[in-house]
Amino acid sequence: MSPILNVLRTHPTFRNIWFGAMISAFGDNLAWLAMSWFVLEKTDSGAAVGLVLLCFALPAMLTAPLIGRLLDHYQPRTIMFVDNVARALIFVVIPLLEVLGALPMPLFYVLAVMSGALAPATQVGLRLLVPSLLPKDDLVAGNSALSLTQQLPLVLSPLIGGVVTARLGASAAIALNGLSFFALCWAIWRLPDFIRGVTNANSSEPHVELGMRLPFKFPAVAMAMLLSGVFFFTYGPMEVALPIFTKETLKSDAQIYGLIWSVLGVGSVIGGSLTPTLARWPRQGVLLALICGCWGLMQALLGVSTNVWVICVLMFVGGVAWGPYLAIEASLIQRNVPKSMHGRVFGARSAWLTPTAPLGTAVGGALLTFMHLGC
Repeated sequence: MSPILNVLRTHPTFRNIWFGAMISAFGDNLAWLAMSWFVLEKTDSGAAVGLVLLCFALPAMLTAPLIGRLLDHYQPRTIMFVDNVARALIFVVIPLLEVLGALPMPLFYVLAVMSGALAPATQVGLRLLVPSLLPKDDLVAGNSALSLTQQLPLVLSPLIGGVVTARLGASAAIALNGLSFFALCWAIWRLPDFIRGVTNANSSEPHVELGMRLPFKFPAVAMAMLLSGVFFFTYGPMEVALPIFTKETLKSDAQIYGLIWSVLGVGSVIGGSLTPTLARWPRQGVLLALICGCWGLMQALLGVSTNVWVICVLMFVGGVAWGPYLAIEASLIQRNVPKSMHGRVFGARSAWLTPTAPLGTAVGGALLTFMHLGC
């Protein structure tokens, strides 16, 4: 952990962003668990759970390339700030409408689409900030620290989210997420100005205007994206299957559901802390493939157990494997792509990869529906 702690200690602006992203991710995990359970309780349908997750994810296919281009042209601070304020309002409005009895499912899906359309501004912007705020030698440590903002909240937020959802209802957990966005707003507003402006057509940097095709002009980036697409698609069915598996097979409630995800979070934090050491591996592509294989094995074993503690052990091991993946992939992209093109490359990457996990989730939901009809 020492390289990660050193980056946080010596770069205060990055540290502020890190803390804001941590609090925001904590709220996101509360809302994600609560919304899955909310939809399941409202509809008793795995397909409906898959649909709402699609609503959150698929809009990025259209908005991420545009947002990436804006981030290359204009100040990330402004774009990311608008995103976080808007999404804060969306997640405050959802429980308010539910309390008033004015939240039909179609409106819920519309609000999910709006949130999903805005999200790439922060997702892409955070990766763009790492090489802008840190020296090149600290890229891996900075990306590892940033990945920990997604992994550390998984330790407690699903468990807390399960308790809040079970005791106070899903609306309370969703409202907490709305408030959490303001922590990241504070950190974003304190960012300095960066030199912006896309390189012109006469520059020595090629492929300036290729948009969605841009990542494929860098072979290492293209291969990493292909691997990630397979990885995320095969992960998708677990998101829709796990709440139903917890409720029907394990005969448990939202608290156990939250516990299972928290165990995954513990494993991912441990795995993520190993990233600076693993980054010394000379064949980063092989390392990414090994991580995918280990995660796939753990998923396969989940399907043959009905014991809660065995499930927790498997999720922990899977979390350890998953932990370093995104930081290693992000560092690989940042090192192979000119800095002036990071916004567009990460935006295009988001557009290509964002649908993969939700499509996997939709396939899982359809299979669950078919199996229920078959029964």
